[in-house]
Amino acid sequence: MQLMCDAKDFHVEIKPIVDEKNQLIEQAEEYLRIKNTTKIHLLLSERSRHERAVATSTQQTRILERECGAVRHKVLQLRNQVERRRTALQNFKNNLKAQHAHRELEHQKELAVVMKKWARTHKMMIGTRRVLINELLSLFDFRPRQPNDETLVICNVTIPTQLVNVSKIDKTELNAAVGHLIHIITFIARYLGIKLPFLLVNNGMYSHAKTTRWKGGKQKHSKMPLYLSDYNLRKYVVGMAMLNYDIAYLCHTQEVEIPTSQVTNSLQNLMLCCKANNLGDRSHTTIFHPVKDRSFSLDFNQVLRLTALRYTQHGTSIIAPEADIALRNEKHFYKISNRPDSDDENGQYRIGIAENYRLHSGDDEHDNHVTPGTSGDDQANENWNIVDVLPTFNESDGEEDEEDLLKDTETGLMSFNGSASSIMPGVLGMMETLGSRSGDMSGIAYTFGLPSFGSRNNKGT
Repeated sequence: MQLMCDAKDFHVEIKPIVDEKNQLIEQAEEYLRIKNTTKIHLLLSERSRHERAVATSTQQTRILERECGAVRHKVLQLRNQVERRRTALQNFKNNLKAQHAHRELEHQKELAVVMKKWARTHKMMIGTRRVLINELLSLFDFRPRQPNDETLVICNVTIPTQLVNVSKIDKTELNAAVGHLIHIITFIARYLGIKLPFLLVNNGMYSHAKTTRWKGGKQKHSKMPLYLSDYNLRKYVVGMAMLNYDIAYLCHTQEVEIPTSQVTNSLQNLMLCCKANNLGDRSHTTIFHPVKDRSFSLDFNQVLRLTALRYTQHGTSIIAPEADIALRNEKHFYKISNRPDSDDENGQYRIGIAENYRLHSGDDEHDNHVTPGTSGDDQANENWNIVDVLPTFNESDGEEDEEDLLKDTETGLMSFNGSASSIMPGVLGMMETLGSRSGDMSGIAYTFGLPSFGSRNNKGT
């Protein structure tokens, strides 16, 4: 019983402690419960945030995957398109190369045909030129005086090849021969399309050779007579030298080289030119085989000296054979640019043979006359040169491609052919009109306005 009382007392004493203990435990549990709940909430909140981030990333990934898929599909389409275009371009390139090769082959064939026609036309032109030259030889009765005779006659008159004493020779016959020579040279130069260094004017007693120079920015003409009189021997010699120089240059263009010692044999040199193997092949007016090199090595001073040595007056040479020749002259094509010794006070130069054999150049009023009843324009028309009216062309390189040459000169060739076709019928008609080839040249001499020494024995003016 005592024990029960003791236990009861003990229970009563311990109960506050137990209650306090339980209260503390409840407080602790309450505290722990509140703390765990906050942490859990935080964790849950963080988990929710991560889930939303994952969902957003997943959605963006899906969007990117769809976009990448679309881009891959487009890239694939573009690659296929590029491949198709590359294939089409390669096919087009192959077709273009084949077409170009075909066109090149066709063009080469057409070019060969055109070049063949051009060569045939040029050959026909050469033949026509030779026919015209032969007709001129027959028309002017340009031939040896006798078979196997070296002396040549033109319209039954000749130019002596030996020393000429002008005080004894028949000047009328000599002037007639020179006039016929000027006339035939003019025709030959026109037919062959050759531009002569000196212009030759056939105008009876006013016939002359003319060259051009520039002084003070103005064009000056120098005229040397080709009609011998009792007072103009020195100037006449200069004119004959210019005539001989023209003939030598004409031979040079037809590939006939005249020795310097034979340059004064005018008729013989012209006959060599007319009988040249390549007569008519080269010309200043044709593009096919043109005269490209216009240089001419013959020195005019040498021609002048040799011409002067050919003539004497009263048995005395007009220039001493031992005269010193000045060969320092500057030469140009189509004109002589010899250095003058001095100017006259009026700005003119005298032309003649000086004591030191230097050629003066300039004008002389006495040589500038024209025939009464004619004008300077008429003279220009009478001495029209085919080279002055035909189209010019650029000198081309010998290595130049024939195709480019054909393209550049087609128009000029057509123009030349048209001009030549318009000239030749008139020339042939003139030949028929001038009459027979029986040797009677008086009618021709009358037509040309020159003295005749044929069967009629007419006296010219």
